[in-house]
Amino acid sequence: MPVYDVERYLAACLASIVSQSYPFLELIVIDDGSSDGSLDIVEDFARRDRRIRVLEIPHGGNGRARNAGLQLATGKYITFADSDDIVAPDAYRVMITKLHTTSSQFVVGSSDRLAGRKRTRVRMMEKLHAVPRERIRLTDYPEILSDVFLWNKVFRRDFWDSAVATIPQDVLYEDQETTARAYVKATAFDVIPEVVYSWRIRQDATSITQGKHSIRDLKDRLDVVSSVTRLLLAECGPDVLMPWFTRVLGADLVPYFELVPHSDEDYWLTLRAGLSDIHASVQGLGAEFSDAVTRSLGPHEQVLGTLVARGARADFDDVLIHRSDNGPGFEVQVRGDRLLARLEYLEQLRMPHVEDLVECPAWALIPVSEVSALGWTNEGALLVSGHFYLLGLDSAEYPGVLRVQLVDTAGNCLDLKVERCNNPRIDTVSNDPYASHSAAAFTCTVDADHARRMGPVVAKLVVTLAVAQEVYEVRHVLRLPPRGPQSVAACSSPKRPVVTEVAFDEDHEGLSVCVSMPRSARAGGLGIAVALVTARNIVHPTSVDERAPDARTFNFSLERLGWGKKVAAPYPGAYTLRYVEGGGTIDQASLPVMIDEQRVPKLPLEREFPHAALTVFRVQSGACAVAIAPPLASGERGKFNQRQLRLEYAAKRAPVALTDVVLFESFGGKSCTDSPRALSDVLHDKHPEAPIYWSIADYSVEYPAYASPVLRGSREWFTLLRSSRTLVNNNNFPLYFRKFEGQRYIQTWHGTPLKKLARDAPTRYLSASYRRTIEREAQMWDVLLAQNVFASQVLPEAFGYTGRVLTTGYPRNDALLHPGRESRAKRVRQALGIAQGRTVVLYAPTWRDDARNGARGHSLVTHLDFVQAGRMLGPDHVFLIRGHHNVTPSSSAWAGANVIDVSLYPEINDLILVSDLLVTDYSSISFDYCVTDKPIFFLVPDLGQYRDETRGFYLDWEVVAPGPLCKDTAELCKAIQERDNRSGGEAYARFKDCFAPMDDGGASERVLKAIWPSGEEIFAAGP
Repeated sequence: MPVYDVERYLAACLASIVSQSYPFLELIVIDDGSSDGSLDIVEDFARRDRRIRVLEIPHGGNGRARNAGLQLATGKYITFADSDDIVAPDAYRVMITKLHTTSSQFVVGSSDRLAGRKRTRVRMMEKLHAVPRERIRLTDYPEILSDVFLWNKVFRRDFWDSAVATIPQDVLYEDQETTARAYVKATAFDVIPEVVYSWRIRQDATSITQGKHSIRDLKDRLDVVSSVTRLLLAECGPDVLMPWFTRVLGADLVPYFELVPHSDEDYWLTLRAGLSDIHASVQGLGAEFSDAVTRSLGPHEQVLGTLVARGARADFDDVLIHRSDNGPGFEVQVRGDRLLARLEYLEQLRMPHVEDLVECPAWALIPVSEVSALGWTNEGALLVSGHFYLLGLDSAEYPGVLRVQLVDTAGNCLDLKVERCNNPRIDTVSNDPYASHSAAAFTCTVDADHARRMGPVVAKLVVTLAVAQEVYEVRHVLRLPPRGPQSVAACSSPKRPVVTEVAFDEDHEGLSVCVSMPRSARAGGLGIAVALVTARNIVHPTSVDERAPDARTFNFSLERLGWGKKVAAPYPGAYTLRYVEGGGTIDQASLPVMIDEQRVPKLPLEREFPHAALTVFRVQSGACAVAIAPPLASGERGKFNQRQLRLEYAAKRAPVALTDVVLFESFGGKSCTDSPRALSDVLHDKHPEAPIYWSIADYSVEYPAYASPVLRGSREWFTLLRSSRTLVNNNNFPLYFRKFEGQRYIQTWHGTPLKKLARDAPTRYLSASYRRTIEREAQMWDVLLAQNVFASQVLPEAFGYTGRVLTTGYPRNDALLHPGRESRAKRVRQALGIAQGRTVVLYAPTWRDDARNGARGHSLVTHLDFVQAGRMLGPDHVFLIRGHHNVTPSSSAWAGANVIDVSLYPEINDLILVSDLLVTDYSSISFDYCVTDKPIFFLVPDLGQYRDETRGFYLDWEVVAPGPLCKDTAELCKAIQERDNRSGGEAYARFKDCFAPMDDGGASERVLKAIWPSGEEIFAAGP
């Protein structure tokens, strides 16, 4: 096991190895010149476990380190591990037992992925390992070449030495050539379905395999492809080469394709040259083989490969942006026995394409199927409902031949009578924008004779769909509902709480959940507390009713108090019902409440209320979950229906009859704040007759009482987006937005920029899709607001905007100078639960482009040590942590005695007013906060990295910043303690004079007068 600077993950990896159920191990750990505390961790383990040997070598990469370890190894078997991953508890016992049984030369186990604490299945590995195989050769199963990893295999040492030997050094992806040699040379190897290894996907993107943006990574990948290709050409025939080239030109190279818009010309030329070499190898095997390889690729991959080969980079970028905007799916059509993909971007390419439709290999169609038991008939038959569809293929236009079979206890397949039907709900949950699947529903009956041949608890069903001479299959294990009257006594004393009843409250927009309590919770009268929990939010019941000594009904209402104000619904999301006994605190770590399927059999349960749509369902673990979603109509929910609405919106070519509506939006509908809110308020104050609408993402968003809310994505929203005379936004609208004739678009933006934006930002982290969207949308703006002269010069250049710029101060800052600001701050302090006399520190770091979480969102990066800060500054200081709006929020990640997470608090101005000082880094908040004349401090340990690599600055922050730049928490706290005596007044004054000279409380009225001088222009066209 090579080790290099992995102290964060190393202990978990070592623990997973030393705790293996197979004890006869020799663990050779090679410290590859680590500069962190990795070696100390290894030596600590070695002191406690004599099976561990430690070797220290200068840093030279994984290949060199593994070869050094191999020279020391004395075991009969060889296996490998990466020092940031996790080995499954029984991995080596399972694999070595298999080798003892089969006498094969090596064994290949399956793997999954680990992101944070979450393990996810890998579809490719599941497919490769679905069927156990013993004593096979590569020619028996050439697809296994796609399993290129060293760490999920155990080799016999004698085979390794004779057939594999040395691992390539000084190159990335060294395991791919190594495993290829093993596959080619082996006369017998095994493939098993057990997951033996978890490959960690680091959330900080620091692992070797997450560096595909570098030219070195690309060159090494191409070198490895070249060496493996030479090996296979020398040793194997077309049956092996076909899946190899299919993988290389598809799964291997597509991740590099996707980085081209973020890369320089050298990267593009290197990719072209490498692809040219691969194509030459393919074509050298004959035209028929070459055509077969092309047809085996996915439709997008076929087009991308052609564009690279022809050097059509502009078209190549367009295709990648389309994939980023619309996902990797596509519409599928059937022509005779052929499956064809319709790629809507083909007609927009500069390079002519021969055909409008592209060959689609059968594997590219992904089958989706679900079945559920509806219950038993009086005659003892089981009623089953379900659906089966292929992504991209319209289920009504191409129904195919559907077959459902029951697998009885003897393994026999028995055909069931199937009736196909329509279920519009499928289109709301199918996750397929390109095809309707409402016609994919079916029902079938397992008659009484067949039912007697099922097991007592589950039924095994096989569902197949035949289309264009291809047959797609999904196997199900269906949990059977209880037969006859259920025995309540049998379930009356559960070992943990279970949900026994769910009911919706039509009058109060909510639901009630009856929970049967375990005996431990009833003892002593302690009881249990439950709540609905997500990573973002916690919803507590509004009341609890005692149904019986061993049962409680917990009542949840959608309407609730949020930060002291009533909101109509909680934040949307999939909530898990969790509990604690004895009055503890509920959070994400609390245990889930299970559902008693016998008492609540007909799941999911759905109900649409005016302010939210609720779905109660059972997750795979058996826990009760509740999905809370915006109350879109059935024809508006789901990717398919949303795409239809977008196509309808974009297809409008005739002149649109505009209305006098002013449509406001802020941060994609996630709030009704910022400068759009300030303009909305003053517009209503001056012209109460003006029809004002606010775009909201859901009803957890607080909107002005005088305005009409409209749900983003609803048919009404699309209509208003097309017909409102005036649009006001502080960010971009969705990528499909276009301005219609006569519309006026006012862009307020959301801050004076310190960090580089849009066209000025480094291309590595900024989405090419976003860059193109904002540049296109900037051409539609009629007015751009700027807080100051500096912003009026920087923003237009960054966005490619050449229109009118209003430099009048920022409307959003008017509230910071409003005469009622002190009483407002007092109300906010009470809502946050902050006692009088405590010093409030607002900590508002910006987002980092390179800090992403497993959900592909941005993680909150905080350099402030709250424990140390609390200790140094004392208990009279309370910290408000405010994440950037681009950061994925968390419900309680930073909660503590002196810390309040206010990332979800809707109005930043409230937090500015309630705070006594600001700690930030590179956020634009400093340009607003200086209006208050309150102290500002900067915690910037990554100043050089952020300025020189991650984003870049428009200003010399070390010269311009209106407060001290601190490298760590200790230095920050010292600066805060000495703030009354520090000399920074002149710098602060210069900063305020330069960047906030017009922020005097009247910016909103000035903007209103500049755009609508007489007020009559609100109801007339023209900017």
